[in-house]
Amino acid sequence: MLRITKSRLRFIAESEGGIQDGFDGMRPSFNITGELVLCVVRSLDGLQEMPRGGTYDVKIELPYGEATDIPDHLRAGARFKLQIGSSVIATGEVVEP
Repeated sequence: MLRITKSRLRFIAESEGGIQDGFDGMRPSFNITGELVLCVVRSLDGLQEMPRGGTYDVKIELPYGEATDIPDHLRAGARFKLQIGSSVIATGEVVEP
């Protein structure tokens, strides 16, 4: 099953330790409960690149199965992180679950 949620992301600035810019179609891990789930980030503004330090409106595509409780946490205002390995590259807030 695929869940799509509209969100607002802020990629961590290089001066704050940010290690990667974002881009449309990137596949980081989504972390809202401490459990990491692969996701796809899609720009809602048609941007191909999302440089560090900026805030962007995106949709997050989340595949999930019956074994995860992530859908229970996807409500407006819920905060989450995007990670590559153990490194947090962006923080976000669900706008529309």
